[in-house]
Amino acid sequence: MAKDRAAPFSRKHRRYWIPVTGGMVLIGGLNLAIGYCSYRPPHKVEPIKLVLPPPTDAPTDAPGTISPANLPIEVMRAFALTFPRNAPAAARVDGDRYTVWFAPGNPRRSATFARDGALLATELVAPDPHWGCNRDADCANTCRDGAVSTAWAAAHPDSCNDGCAGQLADPPRCIDNGCVAFVRDPHGGSASADASCTRRGAPPAK
Repeated sequence: MAKDRAAPFSRKHRRYWIPVTGGMVLIGGLNLAIGYCSYRPPHKVEPIKLVLPPPTDAPTDAPGTISPANLPIEVMRAFALTFPRNAPAAARVDGDRYTVWFAPGNPRRSATFARDGALLATELVAPDPHWGCNRDADCANTCRDGAVSTAWAAAHPDSCNDGCAGQLADPPRCIDNGCVAFVRDPHGGSASADASCTRRGAPPAK
């Protein structure tokens, strides 16, 4: 099939580009006419005024508060090696001591390092009085409330031997500073965590 080598705007192609161009011009004119006839200017325009407090009213950080990005490289390296898979949420410097806070939900509250990266102290979050623990021996099974701390179980005695303290109940374990209920496999398999008997809510005070 031979190619059409005629010029784009030649007489041969006039029957194509003249209708197309005319149609586009017509559509554009109609759009302008419709917009001009249908536009209604707003009667009253109220500008949005942004009110910002003066700089003197802005809250200031506590003395010594710094960004975790400004911690010495020795402290950052020691934090990453000592507490892997954790990111510092806040930091404070007091002389040559650097206190780094953990994110909410972490069983640790803060860790204090020397400038050379030596770990000086670690502060744990206070355990929950209902199911908080530091070791497996701090947990007990109860029929009504499931796995709770031994102190809570002693203060709220439970007389039944069924429910979360049934025959398949395994001794609870302390995981991430919280008591977790475990149940044995009736077919002889290993025990697994029992979510239905873990953190069931505090019983009513007596």
